Order: sequence, then C-alpha cells, then structure tokens
Amino acid sequence: MIKELDKKQFDELYKKLPENLQDAIYAEETGQNVEEICERNKIPELFGFLIDGILSVYLGVLPLDNFLAAVGEKTANKSGSKQILSEIDHFLIIPFKDSIVKIYSTGSTAEPATTPAQ
Repeated sequence: MIKELDKKQFDELYKKLPENLQDAIYAEETGQNVEEICERNKIPELFGFLIDGILSVYLGVLPLDNFLAAVGEKTANKSGSKQILSEIDHFLIIPFKDSIVKIYSTGSTAEPATTPAQ
C-alpha cells in the first residue's frame, strides 16, 4: 500500500510537512488511536496496515482517498466496516484535515503510490 522510502526521502518529505503532521508522525497518540480502533473493531491483524497507511497519508505519499479505499477493501467482509472508516476519519484524519489537504494541493508530496497493495 505504501511507497517504500529510504531515510533520505523520508527526511526530505518530513521537513516539508506542517508542524502538526510532523508531530503526528511521531506521536504516541497516533499509534494508540490505531490500536484502539483495531481493538474496538476486532481487527488486530490490520494494525500494521493502518499505521503504514496513515503515516503514508501524513507524509504525502498516499492520497487519502486511496488509503480509505484500501481500508474499505480490507474490511469489506467484516462487520462494522463503516464504523472502522468512521473512527479512522474521526481520530486520525479530521484533526489534520487542513494540513493533509494542504500538502496534496501544494504539490509538496512524493510520487503517490498508484495501487494499494498488501
């Protein structure tokens, strides 16, 4: 799902991010939110997938729509699929929505991943 980045690529992208996204990438709260979403919705096997995806969105290498579509595919056969997407939106997207829109609209992103994988 995510484009593999080496340390130099990561650092270059990270430096261009708004401060709130820089903070979110390393925030313990980001991981806790993903962990709690997984626990509440009984999808612990998707923890790594969700963390990688949300961090890729924050870095600007995975468009939000692609990430949400990939999550929808991964959770389509699970009860509460809409709840999972709602929680991701509420806890991980809405607090950073303006910054996410900004990084994708200003072109300060890497070449986005074109096909969700994993």
